[in-house]
Amino acid sequence: MFTFAHDTISLQPLKRPHLIRETPLSTLWHKKDDRFWVPKAQVIIDLRRFVLTHLALSHMAPDAQHLSLQSFRQLLSSHLSFDTVRQSHTPTHRIFLSNIVSRLYSDIVNDALTEFSYDADLAGLSYHFVQHTTGLFVAMNGYNDKMSVLVQHVLEKLKGIIVNPERLAVMKEQVCFFNRFPFAAAHGRK
Repeated sequence: MFTFAHDTISLQPLKRPHLIRETPLSTLWHKKDDRFWVPKAQVIIDLRRFVLTHLALSHMAPDAQHLSLQSFRQLLSSHLSFDTVRQSHTPTHRIFLSNIVSRLYSDIVNDALTEFSYDADLAGLSYHFVQHTTGLFVAMNGYNDKMSVLVQHVLEKLKGIIVNPERLAVMKEQVCFFNRFPFAAAHGRK
């Protein structure tokens, strides 16, 4: 059974998605494919840095209950201290450290989802999870009948990641190597 908000149904394709819900922390848009009628869906989630930093710092406190997040914090501490992020007085330094945390987090999640992404790709589903200048970006695409499975699995992995210390050490070394040069340039070192 379908209910329509309007008495008339337009046969013209919509040019833009319509806003379903808006809160101070999120905006939800929807647009059905009314041009080609392909049974595909796309879910895009953009996590902004201020939300990420707050969540990371509040969940990665020394008394954290979640073992995987606590181990993530401990394993990073040799190169990066979350207290340093909290207590940093310069916005540039805070943004730089937040970038490192975001990059490591996206690398760890992508690494943990590697095996699942192969199976999802065979089923016509894909995801992209990357760090960008204002936070993290998650895009999931594929056939809409199995999109809920992909979204649930990716979001569960984002929330409850179990960190493999050996893989984290490799990723931490890569991030520290690539971020050494901008950090030195920002402080006038060569």
